[in-house]
Order: sequence, then structure tokens, then C-alpha cells
Amino acid sequence: MFLSPLLLLIRDTKYPARRALHVLRKMESLYLERLTDVQPDIDCYKHVLRVISQSNPRHNPDMGEEADNLLSVIEERALLLDSDCFSSVIRTWTNHAAFAALSSNPSLLSSTERKINREKAIFAAKRADDTLKRMQDMFYRSGTVHIKTKTEDFNEVIRAWSNCKVNGAAKRASELLSIMEDADDDDIKPTEASYLSAIRAWANSPDPEQKVNEAETILNRMRRRHEEGINLNTCEPNVECYNAVLSACSSSAFDIATAVEKKITLKSTIETMNQMQISKDPTIAPNSQTYHLLLKAFGCLLGDWKSQQKKMIESTFAKCCVEGLVDDTVIRTLQRVAPYDLYRAIVLLKATRLTNGKVDAKGLEHRDGRELFLPREWTRNVDQSSGGRMHDFALPLLTVDGTFWINPFNESERRMKTLRSQKNKRLLQGGRL
Repeated sequence: MFLSPLLLLIRDTKYPARRALHVLRKMESLYLERLTDVQPDIDCYKHVLRVISQSNPRHNPDMGEEADNLLSVIEERALLLDSDCFSSVIRTWTNHAAFAALSSNPSLLSSTERKINREKAIFAAKRADDTLKRMQDMFYRSGTVHIKTKTEDFNEVIRAWSNCKVNGAAKRASELLSIMEDADDDDIKPTEASYLSAIRAWANSPDPEQKVNEAETILNRMRRRHEEGINLNTCEPNVECYNAVLSACSSSAFDIATAVEKKITLKSTIETMNQMQISKDPTIAPNSQTYHLLLKAFGCLLGDWKSQQKKMIESTFAKCCVEGLVDDTVIRTLQRVAPYDLYRAIVLLKATRLTNGKVDAKGLEHRDGRELFLPREWTRNVDQSSGGRMHDFALPLLTVDGTFWINPFNESERRMKTLRSQKNKRLLQGGRL
């Protein structure tokens, strides 16, 4: 346990994983050179594995290999491996898969770079999956209680596969979910995160033939288990699950789909949205992401039926405005999928300019008077990045090109109010910590 206080000291540094490895290797070298009697024990290795699993793959791209190496060292030294060791390794590889997928932005990278990142994501997902299989094999072979898979381990591997946009990834995610559903062990029963990741895996699948049907099937299984009281508190569908199905319906894979496939997918899109609207459960009420995905789906699936496309886009955007859920993603998607005459009629003609090119509050910020802003009521229920809905006085203005702009005076007031409300900032109010 000599390593634990040292790790506490380096937790907030820029590269904690590398520093933790450095301390551990220093301990090992000092012991091997007989300069100290302190030998790293299993707790030291577990602490380092935990720090590695929490590291940022952007700054630590080789931590997956390091985690595997530490497992080998633990086995070579005949130390007692347990579930926490394997869980940390699985989480490390899953984070690498997620980062590689996130780095595959088509607008920023060339096709070669995107291919390399996809291969990295697949490699990381396979390593996470192999580690999970190894845990299961060790448990069934020895029956030891020190190594036993948990729900979190399966969830991490399913999440890893959900980031791989290749054939077979979604199928493997579904297989893991089925194992969890069929298991008699309560320690690996599926949760909301299990189903959500499995649906997202199909949403990211490049195969347009099965993805929507499989995503809907998983959502229906989730709803059925919840209605039957199985995993009642951990398996309740929410808006993210429905949005994941809509994400499958709006996938770019349908750009090359047949007219029949597009009609079937369009029907699934409308049915999913109807389920959300008729439900009295507030946890599945549509949000801004829902409308963004709907507009994207209609733009993709109704490209061959322009008149029907315009009606669907117009009615969807009108509903979004009424609910006050228009955000930057919604307006940018509308710009992309709507014909200009429609966009002009439902957005540009209803936008307003700043009075005399100035902001009313305090008149602190001068604009050129030509920027068009959407009505405030269209964005009144949008969640902000600050972690919740702002007060009305701090609601940002949204331009017609999808850019949020916040009055600097109101933003300063909001930040100061947030600062004073923090527990460790009470001295600003004249009190004590």
C-alpha cells in the first residue's frame, strides 16, 4: 500500500497514468536492486490499473498495451488477480475504442485517416472483448470468486463495439446483450446502459437492411422487461434509447438504400416518434436531439418525394418551435435538408434583428444590425452546456445560421451567481468555508 499516497499526490497532474507507472516501476527497480524491502503488492498494481482506466486516450494512446502488460506482470509474480484488475483493463480498451471512433470525423480527416481510426476502434473493441472472455474462462475453469464478470464489464464491452462502424460489431453487441438477458446470475443482468449501447451499435452499423429492425427489437425487449417487472429500476427506457432508434433511421447508410427500404424505415421513424408523443412518461418526452434526428431522417428518406418531404419537415420544425426545443443542431439540420424557399418561409421571415444594432440590456454589446435572431420562445426549453436550463434573463439568442450568442452582461451575472453558490467560494459572500 506504499503506492497509494503517492497516487493521491499525482491524481490531478496532467499525465497521472504515466506518473503512476513511473512510480510503480521505480518501486520494482529499487526492490530488484535490493535497495529496499518494499515490494509492490497487488494493491499497488490495482491502483495503477485504475488510474490507467481513467486516463485520456488523447494524451495516453498506449495505455491499453500498458494495462495488458501489468496483467502479465501480476500473473508472473503469482499475485492474486481479481475482478477489479480485469475491469480496469476492459475500461481502458473501451475508452480507446470510443476515442478512436470520435476521432473519425469525416469533415476533419481524410479517408485514409478515418480508415486508420476505424481500425484502431475495432482493435480496441476486440481487446476489451478478449479480456471479458478471459475473465469468464478463468471463473468457469477455477470457480474462484476473486474473478467474476459483472454487469459493468459487459456494458463496457458492448459500448466498445457500439463505436465500431463495421459489419459484425452490432451483431456481437447483441450477442453480449442476449447473454446478459439469459443469465441466471443477478450480477450480470442488463441495465439501461446495456440496451442503449446495443441500440447505438446497430445505429452505427453500415448495413441498412437490418439496422432499424434490430434497433427496434432491442428497444421492444427493453420495454417488455420493464413492463414485466424484470430489472424494474435499472431497465426503464428513456429518451436516449428512443433517440438511438431514430439515429438508426437517419443513418447515412440509407443514402444508397432502395425506395422500398426507405419507405419501411420512414414508417419506423414515424412510429417511434408517435410512441414518444403519446407516452405520459416524462423521461421519454422528445428533446432537441429528437427533432434533429427527425429532420435528418426526413431529409434522407424522402429525397425522392419532394412535396411530402417539405410537409414533413415543416410540421416537424413547427412542433419543435412550439415546444421551445430549437437549438443549434436543429437549425443547422434544417438548413441542410430544407429547400431554400421553405427555410425562408419558416425561419428567415420570422427572425428579428437587434434594435438599432444594440442589445437592449445595458446596451453593452454592439452588433452590426444585420444579424438575424430566432424568437426566444423557440429556444426557451433548450438545455445549455452549463448543466441545465438557464434563467430567462440569461437565455442565449440563436442566430439563423445556428450560432448561440449570449449577452455578455447577462453571462457575467450568471457566472457570478454560480460562483457564489459554490461551497468552496462562500468567502466571496463574507462567510466561512
